[in-house]
Amino acid sequence: MLYVVTEASAEPEHLDAFIGLVRATYGETYRPMWMYDRQSITTRIAQNDIKLVLVFRKSTTYERPDLLGSAMLNFCYPSRQLVSCGSLMISPSINSSQSGPILRLITNTIGEMALRLAREEGLRAMTVNAVTRHTLTQRLIKMIGFTTTGLLPGLVPGSEEIVENPALDRTMATAGRRAGATARKRLSEIIAVRPIRSMTEPYSIVVPTRLARQIDDVYRGLRLPVELLPATPRGDIARDMRLPKTAVHEDISEPDRRIARVEVVAPGRDSVSRLQDQASEWSRSHAWDTELVILPFCEQIDALVESLLGEGFVFGAVYPKYRSARDALVLQRVDRDSYYLAPSQIYDDIAQRLYVELCG
Repeated sequence: MLYVVTEASAEPEHLDAFIGLVRATYGETYRPMWMYDRQSITTRIAQNDIKLVLVFRKSTTYERPDLLGSAMLNFCYPSRQLVSCGSLMISPSINSSQSGPILRLITNTIGEMALRLAREEGLRAMTVNAVTRHTLTQRLIKMIGFTTTGLLPGLVPGSEEIVENPALDRTMATAGRRAGATARKRLSEIIAVRPIRSMTEPYSIVVPTRLARQIDDVYRGLRLPVELLPATPRGDIARDMRLPKTAVHEDISEPDRRIARVEVVAPGRDSVSRLQDQASEWSRSHAWDTELVILPFCEQIDALVESLLGEGFVFGAVYPKYRSARDALVLQRVDRDSYYLAPSQIYDDIAQRLYVELCG
C-alpha cells in the first residue's frame, strides 16, 4: 500500500477529510470544539497558528483518496518557541498491523517540520498531552524522544476524548467502556516534552527549595543545557521594591470544563496575597475539579511556590520556553474524588514517580 503525506492547506477537501477523521475516531467528544469547524481551522492555518499533517492512501483514480492518519502542531502557548503536538489519529479503517507505516510517516514528518521551524522561526520544544489510559500512546511518544515533565490528574472531563473505534489502544478503550462509572470520572494526562537541544542555548533557572527533587528529575530527563540554581533565602516579597506594586496575573480558566487556571505573567509585590486569595476563593466556590497555577521560574519562585504549597497545591508539570523564552512551573490542586488514575495506566518511569508522590 502506498501513502501520500502532506501539510494540509485550507482546501475544503483536506479540512472535510480531517473533520471526518475526528468524528470517526471520537464522535463529538474531542476538544477543542473548533476541530469540527472548517472555517475555524481555515483561520488558524491562515494565521500560522496550526500546521496539520495528513496521510492519504495514494489513489490511481480521480476519486478523492482516503485519509488514513493525522497530526497537528498547535502554537497554543504564549511563546512560539513552544508548540503542542496533538490530534494524532489513525483511521478506524486501518488495522493495528497496518498502522505502523502510517505512524512512522506522521512522526518523521512532524520531526522534520519541527527542525525546519527551529531554523526558520525559533522553535525550541514540542509538547504532548497523553491521556493516561492510552498506554500505547505513552509508549509511542517515549519511543520518538519525548520526556515526561508532569502528571496532571483529572485534567480532562470524563465526557471528552471517548474513542469510538480506535486503531490504537483498542483494548484500553474497551476496558474503559466496561468500567461504567469509573470511565465517567475525569481523565488524567501526562505532559511530555521533546526539546530541540541542538538549537537551545545554555541558560539557568532558579529552583524552588521544596520542589527541587521533582524539578531536577524532570530536567535530567530533558537533557537541556540548563543550570539549576538554588533559591536564595526567602524575603518578604511584599517589601521587594525591585518588583512592581501590582503583579500581572492572567485568568485562563475554563468554567465549562471545571478547570480553574491562573498564570503569573509578571510577579509583583502583591503576588503572594493575590494567589492566596485566589486559592481561598476557589475553595469556597466548589466550582472547580482541577485548579492550576502557572509560575515563571523567576527569582521570586520560592515565595510564590511556598504560598501555594500552604494552600494544598502540589507539583504538576514543567514547560520549557513557555513565555518569552522563560520556562514555567505548573502547580495543581485537584479534587481526589473527581478522577480515576491507576498505576497500571502509567508507562513512563518519571510519571510513575510523580504518581507515587501525588497519589501515594
